[in-house]
Amino acid sequence: PPPPRRAYHQLEASDLMYELSKIADSPHENFVDDGSESKLGDESDHSSGVLLSEEEDLVIPRRVTSTSVCSLETVPEEDEEHAHEEAQMTGKNSSVVKDEERRMEDIELIIDKPIVAEELKWKNVLDKVSPLVGTSSSSYIQDKVKHHIRKGLPDSMRQRAWVVLTGVDRIMNERKGVYQGMLRHANSISQTSGLTPNDKYSNRTVLNQIDKDTDRTSLKHSSSERTFSRRELRRVLRAYSQFDPEVGYCQGMNYIVATFLSFLSEEEAFWLLVVVMNEEPYNLRELFSEDMSGTHEMLYIAEKLMKQFFPKLSKHLQREEVRASMFVTQWLMTLYTSSFPLDMVSRVWDSFLVEGWKVVYRTMLGLMKHAEGTLLHLSFEHILHYLSSFPGKVDGQTIMQESLKIGLKTKHIQKHANDWQRSAGSCSQESSSSPKKVSRLDSATLSTCSTSTR
Repeated sequence: PPPPRRAYHQLEASDLMYELSKIADSPHENFVDDGSESKLGDESDHSSGVLLSEEEDLVIPRRVTSTSVCSLETVPEEDEEHAHEEAQMTGKNSSVVKDEERRMEDIELIIDKPIVAEELKWKNVLDKVSPLVGTSSSSYIQDKVKHHIRKGLPDSMRQRAWVVLTGVDRIMNERKGVYQGMLRHANSISQTSGLTPNDKYSNRTVLNQIDKDTDRTSLKHSSSERTFSRRELRRVLRAYSQFDPEVGYCQGMNYIVATFLSFLSEEEAFWLLVVVMNEEPYNLRELFSEDMSGTHEMLYIAEKLMKQFFPKLSKHLQREEVRASMFVTQWLMTLYTSSFPLDMVSRVWDSFLVEGWKVVYRTMLGLMKHAEGTLLHLSFEHILHYLSSFPGKVDGQTIMQESLKIGLKTKHIQKHANDWQRSAGSCSQESSSSPKKVSRLDSATLSTCSTSTR
């Protein structure tokens, strides 16, 4: 026969970790949150939606706080004297009082069980993939993590996930003091001289533009109460303008960095900006180049995908003389950070940092699917009015779930990208002075045919 199960209050710290690890790998069959009126024995709490199976032996856990879960230090049991005093006041036997208290503790821990399990699962995943980031195992990491991240990343784990999955933690260790050096250099430059040798910046320097845009940058908050510091936003953008003076600063970058600062520290946000601007599979730098050829390619692909997946809607928009670029440019150039609620934006970026540009296009198609029924009955003016207020009305979780049902494949994006490159004649050699440029697509086969933007 199997050994008898021990209650949580009888477990040592090492045993508790083992029990919690089992929670992460097992389905929560004892949790009912759909309002069902079914009953499973006497162990039920209808006010919280928690039902305990009558076939399950009651395991009475010891109370564990949010801090003690991480440190594996449990809170001491209620002492006997308290139970005796409670028994005198209620007229109950002290052992009955203690059983009732433990039952309440059991219910409290069960309510928190899915949250603890999810955080533990992500801790284990990140511990496993962290040594592999930046190695030849990138495809393994993507396959390992993307299905987990599509189900949702706990808000408490987002900071660590973003810096681990992109290698920001490793970069910060290898390049200590670089960020502070970029800041000192920016502060030492006269704001009348500009930050680039291009004369067109002589009357409106990059630093002045950063200051202006920082003061008017705000994010669309929904259920999240996260905020960012404008002082930190200004510092990060100034530092990057020194790190990459060829790009310097372009409007739209401020919203992306503000989103980073809602979850990351100032220096983490800077290095994450460096990564997503210059490394595959992100390459946002191509969007902010002087000729904006990367943006033109992005809009071409977006319009072709809309025709492919929503032909009826595309024909209607064409009849009404509404082009996709009239409403998706801001969505895609800022990766939804300037227009949509932060709860949706954070989920887009969770997946984008793992899968790349496919997530951006897939989310766009999910939004179009959500709006299609309404748009088909609107005329030109009403279409633009509807789309202008549309971002503030969407539910992030619904959009992300709907987008996963769309059969978008990497080969679809690759085909349209190849068509664009042939028509634009953009399969040219890269400038020797430019950083390594790679395709924004998920397929490595396109990396030799990316658009020259500098």
